[in-house]
Amino acid sequence: MDKGNDMYTLEELLKFIKKYIGKFGKSIFIPIIVVYILTGVFSVGPDEEVALFLFGKYQKTAGPGINWYFPRPIASRIKVKTTKVYRIEVGFRTVSPGPPAKYKDMREESLILTGDENILDVDFSVQYKITDLKKFLFNMGDPYKTIKDSAEASMRQIVGKYNIDETLTEGKSNIQIQTREKLQEILQKYDSGITVLNVQLQDVQPPKEVIQAFKDVA
Repeated sequence: MDKGNDMYTLEELLKFIKKYIGKFGKSIFIPIIVVYILTGVFSVGPDEEVALFLFGKYQKTAGPGINWYFPRPIASRIKVKTTKVYRIEVGFRTVSPGPPAKYKDMREESLILTGDENILDVDFSVQYKITDLKKFLFNMGDPYKTIKDSAEASMRQIVGKYNIDETLTEGKSNIQIQTREKLQEILQKYDSGITVLNVQLQDVQPPKEVIQAFKDVA
């Protein structure tokens, strides 16, 4: 073959690659490999934990500090604040923390039947912590929805044991305690990895349509 035309046979081309690329291969690829390995270094805050996955399969949970695990795309990780107190609102949503705070009414969640067959508009919140990250991530398809639906069901069951006067007055403390216990019981059945810290009644009153009539009777 005419070398003056800069043409090479396949055999000659392979020899060229082996001779020249091979000579500089280490200096080119070793730094790239080192940089790639270093991308696996990550930090975890004192209030966090990280679930580590290898080829999409859960492997372990890492705690606070400087950690290393296989870089992407071989591995992946999910970082979650596990000391944070999370809050779910039922019957209302905070639109703006303010001041002054602004709320949106969610009546489809808040209308509850009491034990003496009266209807109350009950707004409440749930505070919880994640105590087992693996269970939290895998044992509930949608953690937020599961907790909220379970909280709503628990409140309905407990309020259904009280008459309207008790729910509006001296029964509130017991309702909060019993609802928290019932909610924790339900979430334990899911093996959810969640600890319910508190259930707080935010607002309990008759529906707006009858509140004036209720006040007149009272």
